[in-house]
Amino acid sequence: MPSTGASLSKRRSAAVRALREFLVIVVGVLTALAVDEYIGERNEAQLAAYHIARLEADLQDTENRLTYLLGQLTQSERAAAAVTEVLRGQAVPTDPSAIIVEVARAGANNTPNVRRTAFQELSETGGLRFVQPPELRTAILDYYTAVATEERWFQTLDLRARTLSREIIEHRVLYAARVACPIDQIREPMTCSPELDSELTTSAVSLLLAKSDAVQIYNGRAFELTRARERIERLLAQTQGLRAELSG
Repeated sequence: MPSTGASLSKRRSAAVRALREFLVIVVGVLTALAVDEYIGERNEAQLAAYHIARLEADLQDTENRLTYLLGQLTQSERAAAAVTEVLRGQAVPTDPSAIIVEVARAGANNTPNVRRTAFQELSETGGLRFVQPPELRTAILDYYTAVATEERWFQTLDLRARTLSREIIEHRVLYAARVACPIDQIREPMTCSPELDSELTTSAVSLLLAKSDAVQIYNGRAFELTRARERIERLLAQTQGLRAELSG
């Protein structure tokens, strides 16, 4: 009997040791997993912070570009309205050469140029999933979807005003070449002699007034530019809003 009790005691001791070793292993594994998870979360947080900082930089650059574009659109809108008034006989310009300047401004190609380097990197690498909370990810996606929509809208703008403006400006340049005005002096009014510049301007304005559809074209251009300005104002507000969310 004593030997049986001793044997049982040894088996119990061995089982206890085995259990302890098992528990040590389990605790070690769980600790390692917890450490790995902590390090992973910390790395993901650092990666998210990096991407957010780059997004903020892109949005700041975009905000600057849109602010500048807004000024250009406002200028073009006023120019188109001014040309329309002249064509309708509602305004008589004191300086005919100013009409050519307004024609050039009205036909300017003003389109949004949004910087999206950081967003493209996030999309291509799948890094967007690291951005928290999920609502912020949704806001980022919604913003760049809106950007794509606005870019497509600007591509649909009527090109007639830009085409006519180019024709008038090119006519002035070609006319200047025919009367021997130096080619490097005909980009802006009043760069040749006053007499010659007056002749160049008169010829260009006469061509403009002879266009039967010019009133319709520039009136439509003014309306389009008003809508374009309003859309850029909205996009600018969205840009500022998203940047505030990212910095908050």
